[in-house]
Amino acid sequence: MQETAKKVFSSYKFYLATAFLLLTVYLNFLGSFIIYKYFPNRVTVDDLLFRLTPYISWTQYTSDIANIFSVLILTIYIFSGRAKRIVYVITTFGFMELMRAIIIILTPLGGPLGNGAHYGISGIHQYGQFPSGHTALVFLAYFLVQKTEAPKMKILLLISIIVEIVSLILSHGHYSIDIVGGILVAYVAYNVVIKYKAKLLIS
Repeated sequence: MQETAKKVFSSYKFYLATAFLLLTVYLNFLGSFIIYKYFPNRVTVDDLLFRLTPYISWTQYTSDIANIFSVLILTIYIFSGRAKRIVYVITTFGFMELMRAIIIILTPLGGPLGNGAHYGISGIHQYGQFPSGHTALVFLAYFLVQKTEAPKMKILLLISIIVEIVSLILSHGHYSIDIVGGILVAYVAYNVVIKYKAKLLIS
């Protein structure tokens, strides 16, 4: 296991995949800045689920916790004898971030809590609404863990998904359509990278 991890971390594929992920994360922040700079008067829209459920401010923190928990479970899964999949996992997350970076600037909506509202544990402001990065992350982690290999982890990730979605709605962190968009982005990223895995030379 340790030898496999060392081999992966010393390969050019690992550094290429990591550079790709960092670039796509940067592009998300760039997209967020573009929205902030060029669309300052973004309009807040109505949401059916906001009307049907109470607003509970503190659930913004359980939303971030669900994200962190999903990454932790995925990390444990990968480093439990599956270190050779690290490049594949990083590449998949990079592709998901790339899709989101492109999509968020297409229709800049106003945030449900206002255009300058602080959300969650992090002090970083993200101005892009659609699709939801929070949702995409937890779903992608769920897709990447195979039920036949780790059924308990799969259940934990499913619980994390439920907590994430409920938290985002109750805290007004994302519109319902943002959540649907996040699911679709994660699903497309997962399936596209699987399809072109061999061509991308991903182990």
